[in-house]
Amino acid sequence: MTSRDWTDPGSSFGVASTIFALTALPAGILFGTINGDLETGIIFGFLFGLAFAICMIPFLRTKRATLHFDNRVSFEQRLMVEMAALMYTPTVINDNLVHYDAPTTGVMDVGPLKNMSAAHLNRIAVHFDAASATVIGPRWMVDKVLGKLGGPTT
Repeated sequence: MTSRDWTDPGSSFGVASTIFALTALPAGILFGTINGDLETGIIFGFLFGLAFAICMIPFLRTKRATLHFDNRVSFEQRLMVEMAALMYTPTVINDNLVHYDAPTTGVMDVGPLKNMSAAHLNRIAVHFDAASATVIGPRWMVDKVLGKLGGPTT
């Protein structure tokens, strides 16, 4: 299930509006300052923000999927193997919730950029119930994990 509510930050509109808000004005001011024409810069910033926001939707949109299993222990072992193959490291929050962090390159792992590293943008959360697991994360990565575990990827 994909984020369907347009007010959800992980929905297509939520991703696009966030990316637009973060890129349009700085790009417009930078372009306008470099060229000495702030009016043209603002138009450029608007168009750049819109194009960049549309391009980023498939990468940052979130997905929530539920996988059913018969044996939790064997499912957790399969999940650990598949996530390890993708170089994700588990962080156990409690018995029913596990966060898998993406591998870091180390470049953006210091200072104010730490929260923008791959580990934070590509985190996968798995919540276990009695007979199912709910996987939440970026759509492209959740589809990859579901494909490896034999779950539905649509």
